[in-house]
Amino acid sequence: MPATTKIWTEAELLALPKDGFKRELVNGDIEMSPAGMFGHGDLITRLSARLTYFVLQKKLGVTGDGQTGFWMKSGNLRCPDISFVSKARAKKMKQQTPRGFPRGSPDLVVEVLSPSETATSVSAKIAEYFDNDTKLAWVIDPDKKTIAVYRSATSDKLLHSGDTLEGELIVPGFSISVDDVFAEPDLD
Repeated sequence: MPATTKIWTEAELLALPKDGFKRELVNGDIEMSPAGMFGHGDLITRLSARLTYFVLQKKLGVTGDGQTGFWMKSGNLRCPDISFVSKARAKKMKQQTPRGFPRGSPDLVVEVLSPSETATSVSAKIAEYFDNDTKLAWVIDPDKKTIAVYRSATSDKLLHSGDTLEGELIVPGFSISVDDVFAEPDLD
């Protein structure tokens, strides 16, 4: 007898425990990621703060954290580590879904690899984002200190120390040096 896939409602997803696990719905299964390590969370928070401040100052749209979910055409619920949705798309998403998870993906997604992930393991996720209208994605590898830039489902640029990460046409005017993305916090 074939196994059946559970169809999750938003209410059921929202009722899941708030226990430090990031949850995504992928092909009917809840995939949980453990809470990030200290350095992982610090990198995400610092980059998110810089991006959010810029977006708010320029009134470009909205940003989200890793708890912000987006419904994909496939029925999957994806939660990028950092997301940006342009003002026009955010208005439309809010009108269509005033509460709950919006349909479609962010204009910009940022995924920061955890020790259990590789660039290869996020490729399906990146492809799904682009299939749902993402325009730009950054995959950050803290171990290699590189950032893969995607303008489609395949990476077309790999940034290293000395390079600059840019928001391009999606977050116009935003830029940050790769060195700043990976800078250790000053604890003195």
